[in-house]
Amino acid sequence: MKISWNDLNQREKYTLGLGLTALAIVLGYFLLIDPFLTEYSRLRQRVPGRTAELAWMRGAALEVAHLRGAGPKGATTDSPLKIIDRAARRFRVSSALKRVEPAEDGQVKIWMEQVVFIDLMRWLRSMSGEYGLNVFEISVDRQEAAGIVNARLTMKTSQ
Repeated sequence: MKISWNDLNQREKYTLGLGLTALAIVLGYFLLIDPFLTEYSRLRQRVPGRTAELAWMRGAALEVAHLRGAGPKGATTDSPLKIIDRAARRFRVSSALKRVEPAEDGQVKIWMEQVVFIDLMRWLRSMSGEYGLNVFEISVDRQEAAGIVNARLTMKTSQ
């Protein structure tokens, strides 16, 4: 049953060589080229999404760099108590201010009752972004009416 290459006639050698060559080409295709093409196609489909993500990240990076260098917008010499009162009137939360008092180390303690939560959050964002007064401590209690809270907070200047 053992046949050597030398025992084959010319036509059998040619047929066997052709079959081995075809087998090598088919195996090469399915083991090398097909996986490469499949992965290449998959990666090409991901590019548009990644390009959009990259554009968003570049824009966000510029915004972060801008905000890092900007600092508080409304640098003012007014006292924190005046700033709090003025901003509270601007954001329509002044009626909820029940008590505002200075504390140690430039901190200010604030008590608010029956304030609309979203208005409180907008006011706090303004205090931080425009005036450099950041929340140091906060306690928010939900009330029976939807969206209404009582809040006790301590704010501190960022300088």
